[in-house]
Amino acid sequence: MKQKRYLLISLLVFWLFVTLQWGYANTTILSNYRYGLTFKAHTVNQDQRTSLDLTPDRSLYLGNKFSLSFDIKLREELHTYGYVFRIISDDTSSCLDFISYQLRSKFNFILNKGSSIVENVDFIDSTQIVKDEWIKIRLDFTEQEIKISVNEATQTMRHSFKDFNNLSFLFGSNRHPKYYTTDVPPVSLRNIELHNQDGRMIRCWKLALHNRKGETMDEVEAQRAIVQNGIWEIDRHYNWQKEKSLKFDSKKFQCQNLQLAYDSIGGRIFMVLKEKVLVYHVDNKQVDTLSVEKGEPYFGVSRQVIYSAATDELISYSTEHPLLSKYNFVTHEWSIPSTWEVDSRQHHNRMIDPETNHLILFGGYGRHTYNADFVEKGLNDGDQWQIISLDSCITPRYLSAMGIEDKDHILIMGGYGSSSGKQEESPQNYYDLYRLNIRNKSCSKVWSFFNEGEHFTFSNSMVIDTVADKLYALVYNNDRFYTNLNLCSFDICTLKPQSKIVSDSIEYDFLDIKSYCDLFLYQDQMLYAFVVQEKIPGEAVLDVYSLVYPPLSSDEIYMEKNEDCYFSTWVIYGSILICLVFFFLPARPQ
Repeated sequence: MKQKRYLLISLLVFWLFVTLQWGYANTTILSNYRYGLTFKAHTVNQDQRTSLDLTPDRSLYLGNKFSLSFDIKLREELHTYGYVFRIISDDTSSCLDFISYQLRSKFNFILNKGSSIVENVDFIDSTQIVKDEWIKIRLDFTEQEIKISVNEATQTMRHSFKDFNNLSFLFGSNRHPKYYTTDVPPVSLRNIELHNQDGRMIRCWKLALHNRKGETMDEVEAQRAIVQNGIWEIDRHYNWQKEKSLKFDSKKFQCQNLQLAYDSIGGRIFMVLKEKVLVYHVDNKQVDTLSVEKGEPYFGVSRQVIYSAATDELISYSTEHPLLSKYNFVTHEWSIPSTWEVDSRQHHNRMIDPETNHLILFGGYGRHTYNADFVEKGLNDGDQWQIISLDSCITPRYLSAMGIEDKDHILIMGGYGSSSGKQEESPQNYYDLYRLNIRNKSCSKVWSFFNEGEHFTFSNSMVIDTVADKLYALVYNNDRFYTNLNLCSFDICTLKPQSKIVSDSIEYDFLDIKSYCDLFLYQDQMLYAFVVQEKIPGEAVLDVYSLVYPPLSSDEIYMEKNEDCYFSTWVIYGSILICLVFFFLPARPQ
C-alpha cells in the first residue's frame, strides 16, 4: 500500500509540474506579444461587424455572487457608439448592457427588465475613458447591487433580482431573438475573466490563441468562445500588412533603376529619382516629395544609396569612383554636380559602421563575376576605397543578407555564387552563416546546412536579436520569376541550423537586377519589408509591408496543436481520479 501511495504522490507532482510549466509558457508568450480581439464596427456593413459569443454551447449559472473583468481599448473612428456587451439572463427576462461612446468619453451600463429600464449608470470621464489605451473594466455582482469599476473609478447599480440565472455573454454584434444588435463600437478586448462567489477563476479568455474557424478556448475548463469577423491582434505577428504601394513609370520619372534606402531610427524609406527624392514615413503612412536643386546621385543596376543617421544625409556611391555624392535635406542638393552610371557589385550588402562612420560593402555581382570583397571607405575621406578579398574564407556571392551583431562584428548569411567567382563555373545557392570582425577583417564560419527543399536566397539586410539568439531575413526562390517572400528565423548558436517560416507570404516577381527586397526593424516593435519589382515592363512598383515584432509561426498562433494541451490536462485529471478511486477503495474481504 505504501508503494501505491508513493506512486500516487509522484503522479500528482508530475501533473502539477506539467500544468505550471504550460501555464508559465503561455504567460511568457503573451507578455512578449501583442494580443486581443479588435472589433470591426461602423466602417463596414452590418454583416461584416464583429461578434463574440462566450456561451455558444450553453448558458452559465453563476448564482448570486460573481465578477466579470476584462481590458478594453477604444479607437477613434467617425462613429464610436455601440454595445460592448449584452449579458442576457434567463434568455429573455433581463439584460445588462455596456455601451461605449468614445466621442463623448462616455460609458453607459444599463439594466433592462423585460421592456423596462431598471437603471442607467453613466461614466463620463475624459481622463479615464481615452482612446488607444487599455482600460480595466470590472463588474462585481451581488444579491443587491452591481459594483462597476472603470480603472480606479467606481459606481454602484442597485437591482432587486435575487440572482442572474442562465447567463449568456454576447459581445459586439449578436442575433439574439430579443436583444439583437448591430451597433458595434470600435474597440479591442482581451483578458476576459469570470470569478465565482469564492473568488476562484472559472473562465479566462485571453483572446490570443485561436483556430482558423474563429474559436478560442477558455484556459480554465477549455470552454470555447466563437468569434465572427474579428481581427486577432496576435495574427499581426504572422500576417504581413500592406501599408503602401507606389508606381513609377520609367519614362515619366527616369527611374529605370530606382535607388532605395531606409532610416530604421526615424522610420523612413527613401526613394531616389533623378529629379526628386520621395520619403515615406511609416508612422503616418505619408509620402513627402523633396526636390533636387543641384547635383546627382550615382545610378546603376544596383542599389547604390544608403542613409547616414550620424549626419542625416543620403549617401550615393560607386566603388569605381572615390567621391561620394551626399544629399542634404536642408539645401536639397547632391554634393556632386554629375555622376556616372555603374553596373558593378549588383545586389551587394551595405552598412554604415556607427563606431567609425565608415561605409562598408560586401560581395556583389558584375560582368559575369561574383566577389567576396570587403570594401570600406570613410564618409568624409576623399581617398580611394579599401578593398580586401575574403574569398579564402567566404565563397564569392551576391543575394546574401547582412546585419550588425555588435560593435565589432557583422553576420553574413547565404547567397548565390561560385567557388571561383566565375558565373560559368558551377554557381549555386549557399546556406551558411559567417561572422566577420570589421576591425581586423578576420572571419569564421558559424554554421552551414544542406537544403533538401527548394532553392532560396535572401533579402539584402537581416535583423539580428542577440538576446533571443535569432536572426530574421526574407527568403525567396531565386530560380523562378513568380515566387514569394517569407520571413524566416534562424538560430545563431546551434549545431543543427534550419530555417523556420514565421510569416505568411508576399508575392514577389524576381527578375534579378530589376527586383529588390529589404527588411528593417523600427523601434524594436515593427518589422518593415519593402519590395521593388517590375510587374509591367517599364513600370517599377514599390510595396511596403509591416509585421509586428517579434514574429510568430502559424503553429504558435493557431491552437489546433494547443488544444492538445487541454486534452492532455484532462487526461491527467482523469488518470489521477482513477488512481484515487483505485488506491483508496476499501479492500474487498477475502
